[in-house]
Amino acid sequence: MKSIIAAMYMINEFRKDEPLKSEDSQLIQNLILLAEATSLTFNGKSLIDDDILVFEDGICIPEIEEKFTKVQTGHYDYDLILSLISEKDLEMLEKAYNVFKGEKSTHINMLIMQLPTIKKYLKDIQLYSLSETMETVYVSRKELAAGSDVLKRLYGMVETSQKKDMRPVTVNNITFYYDSTQITLDEKMVNDLKMFARQAQGNNYTIYVEDDHFIIF
Repeated sequence: MKSIIAAMYMINEFRKDEPLKSEDSQLIQNLILLAEATSLTFNGKSLIDDDILVFEDGICIPEIEEKFTKVQTGHYDYDLILSLISEKDLEMLEKAYNVFKGEKSTHINMLIMQLPTIKKYLKDIQLYSLSETMETVYVSRKELAAGSDVLKRLYGMVETSQKKDMRPVTVNNITFYYDSTQITLDEKMVNDLKMFARQAQGNNYTIYVEDDHFIIF
């Protein structure tokens, strides 16, 4: 499937609640990447045919980047679009959209950067940037599929946060959300959050408990 077809599905779903703006191109690209990883993990095959590139500030799908504004503001036969998507591919798109649609764009970008292969590429890019030549970095579907355990964990974390009433706590101007039925913010944890906040690049994070360990993302 061409990535622009997947993007048109996402755009139409958003239109049912709140139409997207021209600057939401990155949000759609991030959701398509999550849908691609979802298909590789749960369906065992790639969802889209187009290249996915990685840059210092995130990912880019050129096919969507080039055509987003025209598609986002235009009108098209949605039934025709659905007819171009197989039942299994549609299931993967729906799964990614329904779970991640309520997350902020910056949070989704942070989630993507938790995927092992994206982490690796970003590290490589930082090394490339120290040299005079920098190659275009393409996402390998094989490597993306290898991060299936992390993707499943991200699904679990986001689904859990949506079902529970997450409380906010602000430490050094960084807001952390946590489930008060599972987590008690004692002095040690607050100090740990202060240390984390010193190096944090985002403004909002969520704290989870997994196997008696705290995970922040």
